[in-house]
Amino acid sequence: FLIICALIGMFLVLDFDPRALNIGDILALLSGITGGMAIVSIRELRRTDSSPMIVFSFVITGAIFSLFFMKGNTVMPDQTVLLILIAVGTLGAIGQLMMTYAYKLCSVALGGVISISNVVMTTILSVIIFKEVLTMNVLIGGFLIFLSAAFFSREEHHEAAK
Repeated sequence: FLIICALIGMFLVLDFDPRALNIGDILALLSGITGGMAIVSIRELRRTDSSPMIVFSFVITGAIFSLFFMKGNTVMPDQTVLLILIAVGTLGAIGQLMMTYAYKLCSVALGGVISISNVVMTTILSVIIFKEVLTMNVLIGGFLIFLSAAFFSREEHHEAAK
């Protein structure tokens, strides 16, 4: 029930309309599926490997894989864009390290529900930075996501205490 509640919250935040489904939506869904598989893999890897080693492996594999999709007309970014890209990479690496370490401490199900909060955090930052409009769907959906994560976490701690 809690996972369904979190998913409903996510669809509300995203203002999902199945009639307007496009290739971007399908690719995002596939990204979510492969991301879910990565989360399960991370949980298994945390039994034997450290967070930095797992993140390093992901980065190297991603960099090699990305080479196959680079086009011949690659342009060096200007200084401003380069600084933004470095900031994105640094923040992404820090976030990945924290997420990888977190999956050692919680179940995959709880980690997945908490990961859905990325949608809410992205929306909040979009409102603050880009002055996007905060809708009722975002507020209700965000509330459902955080409520689900809180109850899920409480249930997990309750079971661990037994």
